[in-house]
Amino acid sequence: MTPQGRTEESVLEAFLLEGPARRGLLETYLQRYPDHAEALIELAHEIAHGEAAAGSPAADDEAALIAEAWAQVSVALAPAAVSAADWSRDALKRMQVGFAAPMVLFTSLRDRRVLPDTIPAGVVARLARLLGRQVQAVRAYLEQPAVLSGSMAYKSKAAPVASADKLSFDELLDQAGLSEADRRRLIEEGED
Repeated sequence: MTPQGRTEESVLEAFLLEGPARRGLLETYLQRYPDHAEALIELAHEIAHGEAAAGSPAADDEAALIAEAWAQVSVALAPAAVSAADWSRDALKRMQVGFAAPMVLFTSLRDRRVLPDTIPAGVVARLARLLGRQVQAVRAYLEQPAVLSGSMAYKSKAAPVASADKLSFDELLDQAGLSEADRRRLIEEGED
C-alpha cells in the first residue's frame, strides 16, 4: 500500500476510470503515487498503443509523453533538499524533546559545525525522521560549509565569519556536557 493507503490495483483502476487520456493526467498520478510510477507508465503506454491500434490518435507524441513521465518520476523520487528553514524553532524543539538532549547539539548541527562523518548513522536517520526528510538529504546538508546563525550575525558589529574548523560529534557531546550514560542513550536510541 502507498503512504496514501492505496494499493497498486486501486491506483491503476482509478487512472483507468478517469476516461480518455488528457494532458497532465499521467503526471498528476505520478506525483500522487510515485510508488506505482512504473505500473502507471506501463498502463499509459498500453492505453496509447490500444488507441493507436483502434485507429484513435494517441494522446500527443507517445514517446515524448513517456520520456516526460520518467523525468517526473526521477524528480519525484529524488530526496528533497534540507534548507535552513527546516531548522525552525519548532523543529529544534522537537529534536530536543525527541532526543532528550541539550539544544546546543541541534543548533550546532543546524549551523553545520560538526564533521558529518563523525555523526553516527542512527543519529542522522533520527534527525531525518524529525525533519521529515531523507537521510541522504540530511547528510548532504551537514556536508556543506559551516554557517553562523542569524542571531549571531545580527548581534555582531563587524561582518562575522563562520569558522572553517568543524568539531567531531564526540567533541560536540563533550562541549554539551553529556554524561557517558546520556551519550550511550543518545546513540543507541538513534539506532532504532
